[in-house]
Amino acid sequence: MGHHERVTIQQANYRSMRRALPFVAALASGLWIHAAVLAAQVSSPSLPESPKPRFYAVEFTVGPQWDAAKPPQEQAYFREHSANLKRLREAGSLVLGGRYAEKGLVILAASSEPEAHGMIRRDPSVAHGTFTYALDEVGFFYPFQEPKLLPVQEAYWTALQGMCGARFEGAMTFPTEGRDDFAGKRLIATVATCDENQIRVPFAVGEDRSRTWVFRRTESGLELKHDHRHADGTPDAVTNYGGTPRGLGSAVSMSFAADAETAKLLPEAVTNVWTVSWNPEGTRLTYHLERDGKPRFTAVLERVGADN
Repeated sequence: MGHHERVTIQQANYRSMRRALPFVAALASGLWIHAAVLAAQVSSPSLPESPKPRFYAVEFTVGPQWDAAKPPQEQAYFREHSANLKRLREAGSLVLGGRYAEKGLVILAASSEPEAHGMIRRDPSVAHGTFTYALDEVGFFYPFQEPKLLPVQEAYWTALQGMCGARFEGAMTFPTEGRDDFAGKRLIATVATCDENQIRVPFAVGEDRSRTWVFRRTESGLELKHDHRHADGTPDAVTNYGGTPRGLGSAVSMSFAADAETAKLLPEAVTNVWTVSWNPEGTRLTYHLERDGKPRFTAVLERVGADN
């Protein structure tokens, strides 16, 4: 295998309230998807006809009974407030939520404005003045779409896509003792296939063409995997190891730390970090592997043109 293994208060203590107030744990499923699901249910011949969903923005601020001397979790009816939001989310009525500035915002799906008001007025923290709210109907002209990648990861992905078809040739530069399986062999990496969510880079070691680096865009970000196959195309016993980005990286360099699948497949590689980078001109590609914080394998490849 070689060494490349396989969320308002004006008082000063509001900042702590923002950290503790759990309007939602994270952004919920997209509004477009939510509306589509409900619309499908409404149009189903097996279900009774009901109004199509409408969306309402609810802005929370602190009310007259908010005690500035107490942290959020000690405010009257704070737990009940959280429980009401959780109930709405589990019922599918709270479809989006977050914080901005010193305010909290949730988006509700309801058949009417009175119904939406009722969802919030049942919250004891609103009824007793810990929080106040404002509610308005929202008309969406763009569906919600959460980005798959961080901006720097998007820049890296775009740069790699831009090299599609490029061929790089070079050699191993570490270790220098020449005892690695790759020693003295010509190494070739070709950015061969570039789909929307996957880029495959076959990596040949001399005459051995069993290895392919696979870069993917996933729901949680970028991913690098190593696909090892036999000459007949069947997968090797040790394949699909790799990881996800460690740190931010840059548009020309990204490090991938071993993931759980890799740790299970290759326990000795649990600390592996693979870094794939190129110079700003895109003429030199470097593949580097470290384990336990120490260099293990490095290959430097020069761009020689497009693959023929």
